Amino acid sequence: MMNAVNDILEIFIVYAGAFLIKKYVFLENDLELKKQRLFYLASLFLIILVYIFSGKDYATLLVLLTVGVNISLARKTHRLRGFLLCVPIPGIIDGLLVPILILPVRLLILSAEGKQLYSFAIMGLTAFLLILFYIKGKSWRNFFQKEMNHRHLHNWERWLLCVVGILMLIFSNMAVANVEDTKEKIFTSQYA
Repeated sequence: MMNAVNDILEIFIVYAGAFLIKKYVFLENDLELKKQRLFYLASLFLIILVYIFSGKDYATLLVLLTVGVNISLARKTHRLRGFLLCVPIPGIIDGLLVPILILPVRLLILSAEGKQLYSFAIMGLTAFLLILFYIKGKSWRNFFQKEMNHRHLHNWERWLLCVVGILMLIFSNMAVANVEDTKEKIFTSQYA
């Protein structure tokens, strides 16, 4: 039960984080308000269905694809290039979340229940902060939105963000793999 809750929280964090990065880091426009709300509802419904029938990995992949589709639909030009932003965005998410969510769980020597509780506490707190930002951060978002209306990324800034996102994706995945390898070597050397 706790694993399912942790998976749902993780999918929600990736979903909310991806749309926040799309809007506030890459400065991509949203669809019209009604269409954007409909898009959120439809994509969440599809993600839930995919999670129920196929699991967390496919649901997370669908999250990233929905962000790419959202960017492409909201753009007037360079739609395919907008869809390709679903590559660096998960890198930025991983780069921010792996040190907080995954590495401590992998590094700490805890029981399976302890790891689940740690994951639940950290992911629950992160999800709560994202919801709080969405509900209570309206005035801050409105101020930031006004500032962003006159700001557009130059091509070199966009390319730099894409490179950073891809590098963060590679290094965060390598860090998790290295922690697993190191931990397995320590475990086998202790009990060999």
